[in-house]
Amino acid sequence: MTIETETIASECTICFIDLIGSVRLYQREGDAQGFARVSAALDAVRAVVEQCGGTISKHMGDGLMVCKAHPDRAAEAAMLVHEVLYAQGVDLGVCIGFHHGPVIVRGNDLFGDTVNCASRLQEMATEGRAIMTEGTARRLSARWQEYLTLVPRHSLRGAAASHALQDLCELRCAYLGELTQFDVQYREERLRPLHLVLRLGLRRWVLDESLPVLRLGRQASLDVCVADPLVSRLHAEIELRGNQFVLVDHSSNGTFVTPEAGEEFQVSHGQMVLPRSGWLSLGTCAVTGATVLRFEQRLLTQVAKRPRMVG
Repeated sequence: MTIETETIASECTICFIDLIGSVRLYQREGDAQGFARVSAALDAVRAVVEQCGGTISKHMGDGLMVCKAHPDRAAEAAMLVHEVLYAQGVDLGVCIGFHHGPVIVRGNDLFGDTVNCASRLQEMATEGRAIMTEGTARRLSARWQEYLTLVPRHSLRGAAASHALQDLCELRCAYLGELTQFDVQYREERLRPLHLVLRLGLRRWVLDESLPVLRLGRQASLDVCVADPLVSRLHAEIELRGNQFVLVDHSSNGTFVTPEAGEEFQVSHGQMVLPRSGWLSLGTCAVTGATVLRFEQRLLTQVAKRPRMVG
Protein backbone atom coordinates (compact mmCIF):
# COMPACT_ATOMS: atom_id res chain seq x y z
CA MET A 1 0.00 0.00 0.00
CA THR A 2 1.34 3.45 -0.95
CA ILE A 3 1.05 6.19 1.65
CA GLU A 4 1.05 9.72 0.28
CA THR A 5 3.46 12.08 1.96
CA GLU A 6 1.99 15.13 3.66
CA THR A 7 4.01 18.34 3.64
CA ILE A 8 3.32 21.83 4.91
CA ALA A 9 3.51 24.08 1.88
CA SER A 10 4.72 27.64 1.91
CA GLU A 11 1.92 30.15 2.34
CA CYS A 12 -0.33 30.64 -0.64
CA THR A 13 -3.66 32.20 -1.56
CA ILE A 14 -6.62 29.85 -1.91
CA CYS A 15 -9.37 31.16 -4.15
CA PHE A 16 -12.84 29.67 -4.67
CA ILE A 17 -14.70 30.76 -7.81
CA ASP A 18 -18.32 29.75 -8.36
CA LEU A 19 -20.59 30.48 -11.32
CA ILE A 20 -24.12 31.52 -10.45
CA GLY A 21 -27.16 31.61 -12.70
CA SER A 22 -26.64 28.25 -14.42
CA VAL A 23 -30.01 26.89 -13.22
CA ARG A 24 -31.85 29.80 -14.86
CA LEU A 25 -29.77 29.30 -17.99
CA TYR A 26 -30.67 25.59 -18.25
CA GLN A 27 -34.34 26.33 -17.66
CA ARG A 28 -34.43 29.04 -20.31
CA GLU A 29 -32.27 27.45 -23.03
CA GLY A 30 -32.54 23.73 -22.36
CA ASP A 31 -29.91 21.23 -21.31
CA ALA A 32 -27.79 21.14 -24.47
CA GLN A 33 -27.51 24.89 -25.02
CA GLY A 34 -27.28 25.62 -21.31
CA PHE A 35 -24.47 23.10 -20.87
CA ALA A 36 -22.59 24.57 -23.83
CA ARG A 37 -22.80 28.09 -22.40
CA VAL A 38 -21.78 27.03 -18.89
CA SER A 39 -18.88 25.01 -20.27
CA ALA A 40 -17.70 27.97 -22.34
CA ALA A 41 -17.89 30.22 -19.29
CA LEU A 42 -15.87 27.75 -17.17
CA ASP A 43 -13.30 27.43 -19.96
CA ALA A 44 -12.95 31.23 -19.95
CA VAL A 45 -12.54 31.26 -16.16
CA ARG A 46 -9.87 28.55 -16.32
CA ALA A 47 -7.99 30.49 -18.99
CA VAL A 48 -8.00 33.63 -16.82
CA VAL A 49 -6.82 31.66 -13.78
CA GLU A 50 -3.88 30.23 -15.71
CA GLN A 51 -3.12 33.61 -17.29
CA CYS A 52 -2.83 35.06 -13.77
CA GLY A 53 -0.44 32.36 -12.59
CA GLY A 54 -2.95 30.20 -10.75
CA THR A 55 -3.12 26.43 -10.41
CA ILE A 56 -6.53 24.76 -10.52
CA SER A 57 -6.62 22.31 -7.62
CA LYS A 58 -10.18 21.05 -7.88
CA HIS A 59 -13.35 21.25 -10.00
CA MET A 60 -16.63 21.35 -8.08
CA GLY A 61 -19.74 21.48 -10.27
CA ASP A 62 -19.85 25.04 -11.59
CA GLY A 63 -16.89 26.12 -9.46
CA LEU A 64 -13.14 25.89 -9.06
CA MET A 65 -10.65 25.84 -6.21
CA VAL A 66 -7.50 27.69 -7.23
CA CYS A 67 -4.09 28.13 -5.62
CA LYS A 68 -2.12 31.32 -6.19
CA ALA A 69 1.18 32.54 -4.85
CA HIS A 70 -0.04 35.95 -3.61
CA PRO A 71 -3.36 37.78 -3.02
CA ASP A 72 -2.44 40.23 -5.79
CA ARG A 73 -2.78 37.42 -8.34
CA ALA A 74 -6.18 36.45 -6.89
CA ALA A 75 -7.35 40.06 -7.13
CA GLU A 76 -6.13 40.28 -10.72
CA ALA A 77 -7.94 37.07 -11.63
CA ALA A 78 -11.13 38.24 -9.91
CA MET A 79 -11.20 41.43 -11.97
CA LEU A 80 -10.48 39.65 -15.27
CA VAL A 81 -12.99 36.85 -14.65
CA HIS A 82 -15.79 39.38 -14.28
CA GLU A 83 -14.68 41.26 -17.39
CA VAL A 84 -14.51 38.08 -19.48
CA LEU A 85 -17.93 36.81 -18.40
CA TYR A 86 -19.51 40.18 -19.06
CA ALA A 87 -17.91 40.30 -22.51
CA GLN A 88 -19.41 36.88 -23.32
CA GLY A 89 -22.89 38.30 -22.78
CA VAL A 90 -24.17 35.19 -20.97
CA ASP A 91 -26.60 35.42 -18.07
CA LEU A 92 -24.01 34.10 -15.62
CA GLY A 93 -22.38 35.77 -12.67
CA VAL A 94 -19.57 34.73 -10.40
CA CYS A 95 -18.92 34.80 -6.65
CA ILE A 96 -15.34 34.72 -5.38
CA GLY A 97 -13.72 34.27 -1.98
CA PHE A 98 -10.03 34.06 -1.19
CA HIS A 99 -7.76 33.78 1.81
CA HIS A 100 -4.00 33.68 2.27
CA GLY A 101 -2.26 31.29 4.66
CA PRO A 102 -0.55 27.91 5.10
CA VAL A 103 -1.99 24.75 3.53
CA ILE A 104 -1.38 21.00 3.77
CA VAL A 105 -0.61 19.28 0.47
CA ARG A 106 -1.59 15.67 -0.16
CA GLY A 107 -1.09 14.61 -3.73
CA ASN A 108 -2.82 17.19 -5.90
CA ASP A 109 -5.24 18.29 -3.22
CA LEU A 110 -5.00 21.02 -0.56
CA PHE A 111 -6.33 20.95 2.99
CA GLY A 112 -6.38 23.07 6.12
CA ASP A 113 -8.03 26.07 7.70
CA THR A 114 -6.93 28.38 4.89
CA VAL A 115 -8.95 26.25 2.46
CA ASN A 116 -11.96 26.11 4.80
CA CYS A 117 -11.84 29.86 5.33
CA ALA A 118 -11.67 30.64 1.59
CA SER A 119 -14.57 28.28 0.90
CA ARG A 120 -16.73 29.95 3.54
CA LEU A 121 -15.88 33.39 2.16
CA GLN A 122 -16.99 32.36 -1.32
CA GLU A 123 -20.33 31.20 0.11
CA MET A 124 -20.79 34.66 1.63
CA ALA A 125 -19.80 36.60 -1.50
CA THR A 126 -22.36 38.29 -3.72
CA GLU A 127 -22.33 38.61 -7.50
CA GLY A 128 -19.78 41.09 -8.77
CA ARG A 129 -17.70 40.94 -5.59
CA ALA A 130 -14.68 39.07 -4.25
CA ILE A 131 -14.57 38.80 -0.47
CA MET A 132 -11.52 38.21 1.72
CA THR A 133 -10.39 38.54 5.32
CA GLU A 134 -8.91 41.85 6.40
CA GLY A 135 -5.56 40.12 7.00
CA THR A 136 -5.50 38.99 3.38
CA ALA A 137 -6.60 42.44 2.20
CA ARG A 138 -3.64 44.03 4.03
CA ARG A 139 -1.28 41.90 1.92
CA LEU A 140 -2.60 43.40 -1.30
CA SER A 141 -0.39 45.97 -2.97
CA ALA A 142 -1.42 49.64 -3.11
CA ARG A 143 -3.06 49.38 -6.55
CA TRP A 144 -5.65 46.94 -5.17
CA GLN A 145 -6.16 48.68 -1.82
CA GLU A 146 -7.95 51.43 -3.72
CA TYR A 147 -10.77 49.07 -4.72
CA LEU A 148 -11.53 47.66 -1.25
CA THR A 149 -14.64 48.23 0.82
CA LEU A 150 -14.90 47.24 4.47
CA VAL A 151 -17.55 44.63 5.31
CA PRO A 152 -19.00 44.32 8.83
CA ARG A 153 -17.45 41.62 10.98
CA HIS A 154 -18.79 38.12 10.29
CA SER A 155 -18.51 34.71 11.91
CA LEU A 156 -16.90 32.22 9.54
CA ARG A 157 -18.72 28.97 10.23
CA GLY A 158 -16.41 25.95 10.13
CA ALA A 159 -13.20 28.00 10.41
CA ALA A 160 -10.68 27.65 13.21
CA ALA A 161 -10.88 29.90 16.25
CA SER A 162 -8.27 32.27 14.78
CA HIS A 163 -10.60 32.94 11.83
CA ALA A 164 -13.98 32.40 13.49
CA LEU A 165 -14.76 36.11 13.83
CA GLN A 166 -13.21 38.25 11.14
CA ASP A 167 -13.29 41.74 9.74
CA LEU A 168 -13.79 41.31 6.02
CA CYS A 169 -13.17 43.33 2.88
CA GLU A 170 -14.80 43.26 -0.55
CA LEU A 171 -13.03 43.84 -3.82
CA ARG A 172 -15.52 45.47 -6.20
CA CYS A 173 -14.98 43.62 -9.44
CA ALA A 174 -17.93 44.43 -11.69
CA TYR A 175 -20.98 46.59 -12.06
CA LEU A 176 -24.35 44.94 -11.60
CA GLY A 177 -26.96 45.30 -14.30
CA GLU A 178 -26.81 48.75 -15.82
CA LEU A 179 -26.35 50.71 -12.60
CA THR A 180 -22.84 52.08 -13.08
CA GLN A 181 -20.08 52.17 -15.63
CA PHE A 182 -17.13 49.92 -14.77
CA ASP A 183 -14.38 52.44 -15.59
CA VAL A 184 -16.19 55.38 -13.99
CA GLN A 185 -16.63 53.45 -10.76
CA TYR A 186 -12.93 52.73 -10.52
CA ARG A 187 -11.92 56.27 -11.36
CA GLU A 188 -14.08 57.38 -8.45
CA GLU A 189 -12.57 54.72 -6.19
CA ARG A 190 -9.06 56.00 -6.91
CA LEU A 191 -10.08 59.42 -5.62
CA ARG A 192 -10.80 58.12 -2.15
CA PRO A 193 -8.83 60.09 0.45
CA LEU A 194 -5.88 58.47 2.19
CA HIS A 195 -5.55 60.77 5.22
CA LEU A 196 -7.88 61.67 8.05
CA VAL A 197 -7.27 64.96 9.86
CA LEU A 198 -8.69 65.21 13.39
CA ARG A 199 -8.81 68.49 15.35
CA LEU A 200 -9.54 69.32 18.98
CA GLY A 201 -9.06 73.00 19.67
CA LEU A 202 -5.52 73.85 18.57
CA ARG A 203 -4.43 70.22 18.58
CA ARG A 204 -4.31 68.29 15.32
CA TRP A 205 -3.67 64.66 14.36
CA VAL A 206 -3.22 63.02 10.95
CA LEU A 207 -4.03 59.35 10.40
CA ASP A 208 -2.40 57.59 7.48
CA GLU A 209 -0.18 54.56 6.86
CA SER A 210 2.48 55.90 9.23
CA LEU A 211 -0.09 56.36 12.03
CA PRO A 212 -2.90 53.87 11.23
CA VAL A 213 -4.60 53.84 14.67
CA LEU A 214 -5.62 56.72 16.92
CA ARG A 215 -6.84 55.97 20.46
CA LEU A 216 -9.23 58.33 22.23
CA GLY A 217 -10.32 58.44 25.86
CA ARG A 218 -9.82 59.77 29.37
CA GLN A 219 -6.54 57.95 29.99
CA ALA A 220 -3.59 60.36 29.83
CA SER A 221 -1.38 57.96 27.84
CA LEU A 222 -3.77 57.82 24.86
CA ASP A 223 -3.27 59.77 21.64
CA VAL A 224 -6.32 61.97 22.26
CA CYS A 225 -6.97 62.57 25.96
CA VAL A 226 -10.37 64.05 26.89
CA ALA A 227 -10.74 64.83 30.60
CA ASP A 228 -14.48 64.35 30.97
CA PRO A 229 -16.20 61.97 33.45
CA LEU A 230 -18.57 60.79 30.71
CA VAL A 231 -15.61 59.64 28.61
CA SER A 232 -14.30 56.10 29.22
CA ARG A 233 -10.62 55.44 29.90
CA LEU A 234 -10.25 53.83 26.45
CA HIS A 235 -13.29 55.30 24.79
CA ALA A 236 -12.78 54.64 21.09
CA GLU A 237 -10.27 54.06 18.33
CA ILE A 238 -10.09 55.25 14.74
CA GLU A 239 -8.34 52.80 12.43
CA LEU A 240 -7.15 52.98 8.84
CA ARG A 241 -8.39 49.79 7.16
CA GLY A 242 -7.59 49.45 3.51
CA ASN A 243 -8.65 52.84 2.23
CA GLN A 244 -11.30 53.64 4.84
CA PHE A 245 -11.28 55.09 8.35
CA VAL A 246 -13.25 53.04 10.86
CA LEU A 247 -14.49 54.24 14.25
CA VAL A 248 -14.54 51.48 16.89
CA ASP A 249 -16.38 52.33 20.12
CA HIS A 250 -15.37 50.63 23.41
CA SER A 251 -17.14 53.03 25.79
CA SER A 252 -19.92 52.96 28.36
CA ASN A 253 -21.76 55.98 26.97
CA GLY A 254 -21.09 55.72 23.25
CA THR A 255 -19.54 57.94 20.59
CA PHE A 256 -21.74 60.41 18.69
CA VAL A 257 -21.03 61.05 15.01
CA THR A 258 -22.44 64.00 13.08
CA PRO A 259 -21.73 63.92 9.33
CA GLU A 260 -21.14 67.23 7.53
CA ALA A 261 -24.54 66.95 5.88
CA GLY A 262 -26.65 64.75 8.11
CA GLU A 263 -28.05 64.06 11.54
CA GLU A 264 -26.13 62.95 14.62
CA PHE A 265 -26.23 59.27 15.56
CA GLN A 266 -24.67 57.13 18.27
CA VAL A 267 -22.17 54.28 17.95
CA SER A 268 -22.19 52.06 21.05
CA HIS A 269 -19.93 49.00 21.33
CA GLY A 270 -19.82 48.81 17.56
CA GLN A 271 -17.98 50.20 14.59
CA MET A 272 -18.68 52.29 11.51
CA VAL A 273 -16.89 53.67 8.48
CA LEU A 274 -16.52 57.40 9.01
CA PRO A 275 -18.09 59.73 6.42
CA ARG A 276 -15.94 62.17 4.48
CA SER A 277 -16.18 64.88 7.16
CA GLY A 278 -18.05 65.80 10.32
CA TRP A 279 -17.79 65.91 14.10
CA LEU A 280 -17.26 63.42 16.96
CA SER A 281 -18.37 63.85 20.54
CA LEU A 282 -17.45 61.34 23.25
CA GLY A 283 -19.87 60.18 25.91
CA THR A 284 -22.75 62.52 25.11
CA CYS A 285 -24.31 64.27 22.15
CA ALA A 286 -22.73 67.42 20.79
CA VAL A 287 -25.61 69.74 21.70
CA THR A 288 -25.09 69.16 25.45
CA GLY A 289 -21.75 70.96 25.45
CA ALA A 290 -19.56 67.87 25.09
CA THR A 291 -16.01 68.00 23.79
CA VAL A 292 -16.37 67.99 20.01
CA LEU A 293 -13.66 66.86 17.58
CA ARG A 294 -13.70 67.85 13.93
CA PHE A 295 -12.63 65.22 11.36
CA GLU A 296 -12.04 65.49 7.63
CA GLN A 297 -10.68 63.03 5.09
CA ARG A 298 -8.28 64.47 2.53
CA LEU A 299 -6.38 63.38 -0.51
CA LEU A 300 -2.69 62.62 -0.13
CA THR A 301 -1.70 65.85 -1.87
CA GLN A 302 -3.89 67.92 0.44
CA VAL A 303 -1.95 67.06 3.60
CA ALA A 304 1.45 68.66 3.99
CA LYS A 305 4.27 66.68 5.55
CA ARG A 306 4.37 67.81 9.17
CA PRO A 307 4.47 66.27 12.66
CA ARG A 308 1.64 63.89 13.46
CA MET A 309 0.29 66.15 16.20
CA VAL A 310 0.70 69.86 16.70
CA GLY A 311 0.11 71.09 20.24
